[in-house]
Amino acid sequence: MSLIEIATGLGPALLGASREGWKSTRHRGVSWRPLHLGEAPSAEDATVMIRMEPGSSYPEHEHLGVEEVLILSGGYRDDHGEHRAGSYLRYAAGSRHAPVALGDADAAVGPSNPACVLFAVAHGGVRNTGEPLAQDSPAPNR
Repeated sequence: MSLIEIATGLGPALLGASREGWKSTRHRGVSWRPLHLGEAPSAEDATVMIRMEPGSSYPEHEHLGVEEVLILSGGYRDDHGEHRAGSYLRYAAGSRHAPVALGDADAAVGPSNPACVLFAVAHGGVRNTGEPLAQDSPAPNR
């Protein structure tokens, strides 16, 4: 078996500096960085980093398989509560949520108002089920 090593840009991502390698989404304040995207027959599997600016959200989505998340910086809230840096979450297949990044959308990103940066493995992918939520909604998604 060979080793695959990818420079993640993790240090700069946490500091809010470099956006190199990050891809925009259609959701304001949400970007992602692919680390591994599945191949046939399980092409829906994905290992990614996701960055949500403070106060940004991702619309409700359903996990088609298990989704594992490790929060590296900041945090988010959803229907299951508030989750902060250092938390590992495992969402069951069929579960749904709409994450909203913690923090103040009107303040500069920094140590007291960090972006939510997470490492996620989606086994089987996700299906978007809703529209983006308002800034004050309890939870957004990808």
